[in-house]
Amino acid sequence: MTAQGFNVFLDELTNDAQTWDGFAEEMRALLVIAETGCNIPDYVIDGIAYGMGLKGTFDVAHTDFVEHLKSGVDYFASIGPILRQTRINYEAADGYARWLLEQAQ
Repeated sequence: MTAQGFNVFLDELTNDAQTWDGFAEEMRALLVIAETGCNIPDYVIDGIAYGMGLKGTFDVAHTDFVEHLKSGVDYFASIGPILRQTRINYEAADGYARWLLEQAQ
């Protein structure tokens, strides 16, 4: 790998981190919609459906869905910092500067 190729690799780590940050933001937007717009208020459910327990079943499913979205937000948000730290680690490695000099010759 050339020095130029290695720099492209480092830039790709940064670009990938930004992509994962974008995924996390999209998941946050979905989470807001799920939390605020997908819940069925009691007045929407008629007496028969309420009596059959459909409201409770929906509430459990809705809560599970929201919890999965929250997990997704946390997971996606954790990837970007790891990729950025990986770039920092590569750049800070003792052999990195020596390797760049060798590649330039």
